[in-house]
Amino acid sequence: VEAFGADAVRYFFLKEIEFGNDGDYSEERFVDIVNANLANDVGNCLNRTLNLLKKNYGSTIPVDAAALPAAHPLRVVAEEQFPKCGPAFERLDFDTALEAALMISGASNLHLSETAPWTAFKKGSDEEKAQAGETLVAVLEALRVVAVMLAPVTPTLSRDILLQLGFSETEVAELAWGDGAWGQLREGHRTAKPSPVFQRIEKAAVPA
Repeated sequence: VEAFGADAVRYFFLKEIEFGNDGDYSEERFVDIVNANLANDVGNCLNRTLNLLKKNYGSTIPVDAAALPAAHPLRVVAEEQFPKCGPAFERLDFDTALEAALMISGASNLHLSETAPWTAFKKGSDEEKAQAGETLVAVLEALRVVAVMLAPVTPTLSRDILLQLGFSETEVAELAWGDGAWGQLREGHRTAKPSPVFQRIEKAAVPA
């Protein structure tokens, strides 16, 4: 816990080892999974998107997340996976609960890479730039949902994600499970200055 932080340790053991049973552990596997799931699909994706929002919209959400089409791929996956998470936590099926969150964060990271909104911002038409803005909002809203879903296991990471998204300490403290429903990021909402929420663990930093 001292080396890697409580969130990472809780996440790994609840995600990778069936609750109540013994399991295999190696620090290399721990680092690989935490880096892939938390540092990359959540932390890096959030930071890249917030930096694009800052550069192109002055850190201001350009459109309501609720106004994005119901068929938007990130909205679809979020609205499919979020309802699975709570019941899984209630039955102590942590792997299923966390996998639901990962489905959203993984889809967000992939969507950001595939749509490459930075290209549209540089040389796209006005319509393409507007679509790129919607992409940023969709990714940020999806990661907001992920923050709610991960909160029982990674409370510090979830808090930091929500603070980065521009929510106040009071709003974060009053977070409820129902806040995982799609559509809370609103046009005109300002996000915080981009700052990494989860640092990648370097293999060289793993204690011998």
